[in-house]
Amino acid sequence: MSKPTLFMLLAALSMMLPAIPALAKDTSRVISVETQDLSGGHMALKASHQEISAGEVTFVAKNLTDKGRDHEVLMIKTDLEPKDLPVTIDGMSIDEKKLEGIIELGDMKPGESKETKMVLEPGSYLMFCNMPGHTGSGMWSRLNVADASVSLNSTAEQAVSAPVRTSRDGDHAGATDVD
Repeated sequence: MSKPTLFMLLAALSMMLPAIPALAKDTSRVISVETQDLSGGHMALKASHQEISAGEVTFVAKNLTDKGRDHEVLMIKTDLEPKDLPVTIDGMSIDEKKLEGIIELGDMKPGESKETKMVLEPGSYLMFCNMPGHTGSGMWSRLNVADASVSLNSTAEQAVSAPVRTSRDGDHAGATDVD
């Protein structure tokens, strides 16, 4: 390659450098949701965010179990706690037929991941695994979606201050809400 050609190529590349960050994926709008089996029969659903502003969001759900269990992640816009939702006759699952607006984020075999994009409106959302007994064993997490004009704390600040709930905490059996 001749020196003038190399110079022109380098000049063209230097003009494109400012555009590279715009091509990168906006990870602040990606929520990682992990399902896990813990010791003693407890389970967890961990979400990378407790809060996010309204708008398009990408959910990446991952089944990190080492116990060979299938998991799923469902989401519904509600202020209710899992214990206050209608349950099936056997009491082992939330009765999805009695709820409107359930969003399926993915059914996953061990080690499997699912990605789902959607637009979220402001409100409180409950994410949970509805396999028999899983929600009651701690597989749920809350996501608060704020009006897009409201400023939210950084994810790092949320992770430090987020409460950790396990199924041993009585009435509010739930999962951890942080990475």
